[in-house]
Amino acid sequence: MKVHTMRLQTLSVGLCAAVLAMSAPAAARSDDVLACTSMALGNDFPAQIGALMTRDNADSTQTDRVFEQLAKASDACGQRAGMDAEELNAFFDYNMGRIAREWMAVQIETYGISPVVVDNAADLGPGLTNPSMEAGVPDTLIETIVAAVAESGVDTDAMSSEGWAMVGSYLAATSAMWNAHAKLKP
Repeated sequence: MKVHTMRLQTLSVGLCAAVLAMSAPAAARSDDVLACTSMALGNDFPAQIGALMTRDNADSTQTDRVFEQLAKASDACGQRAGMDAEELNAFFDYNMGRIAREWMAVQIETYGISPVVVDNAADLGPGLTNPSMEAGVPDTLIETIVAAVAESGVDTDAMSSEGWAMVGSYLAATSAMWNAHAKLKP
């Protein structure tokens, strides 16, 4: 269990720093507004941003290009929806978390882990506590997630460090997404 703890904490901290998330009261935007950036960027973009956010030594030019694309699309969609500057910042964070999460969800499924199991164990989702993972994943939460994953039938001792890294990244992206979502005005 301690090995899992170290893997998740170590590997999720980098993404947590990149994906800013703070707690705020719940709010909502229409599904069309929330999906606008993803739709504008296309089907290949989640893999680009997800890969950059889970790689230790990403090329800075490529990273800048991908994040500039994200910012441009996010700002355009947010401005069309009438968002102010503060909300545009939260909308960028939401989109970064959402798009990375979409890709990472598919990745953790390749390890036999259901994103729903992770979300439920971490209390992530609409109307839930959505704890911030900005400073890392607390040991108690890691233990809860590992237990939930094991209960779902996954051999957690056989999981590779890459698999646990992806779970940690998924947690950080999901937490950031929901916490940024809470900052968006209805």
